[in-house]
Amino acid sequence: MPEPLLHFTIAFASSKLAGLDDERSLLIAFFSLVPDLDVFFHVHRSLTHSLVPWLLIALPVILVPKRENRIRLLFILLLVGVSLHIFLDMFCGYTPFLWPIYGKAVSIRVSFNVRIASLMSFRTGISLDETPVVFTYIDKIDAPLMTERGIAVSLALFVPYTLRRILKASSLRA
Repeated sequence: MPEPLLHFTIAFASSKLAGLDDERSLLIAFFSLVPDLDVFFHVHRSLTHSLVPWLLIALPVILVPKRENRIRLLFILLLVGVSLHIFLDMFCGYTPFLWPIYGKAVSIRVSFNVRIASLMSFRTGISLDETPVVFTYIDKIDAPLMTERGIAVSLALFVPYTLRRILKASSLRA
């Protein structure tokens, strides 16, 4: 499971790369943490890791034209954040992304290996694996909020954004 720090920073960085402003990017980043709240109910990768309930909640709000635009935008950002979370989780383990419509949890495995020896060799691969959806009770939460790799990746994603903000602010003062 990607740690919460990575869910947050990848969602934020992706949103900024897509050209969204800071407020919307932060909302998407916070919303990307919501699916993991299922651990407080002693189960993980459950209903909150399926797009189906999120679409059932958000689409009526988004599609009804009489709703206030800010509320519609909030639900769109919620869907984006949750979708990013679910997609990222699929690369780290089985995720029931279409449950209950599709009763299997899906995992995406990607490999890219380069070996340098007497001859250089490349080995690449991608596979989509499935297993029946089983929601398992967990007795205790035993997962890191952040790891060394997560911190390194987060810094790599945040440093360019922070530098740009600093340079922009300093050019405004000059």
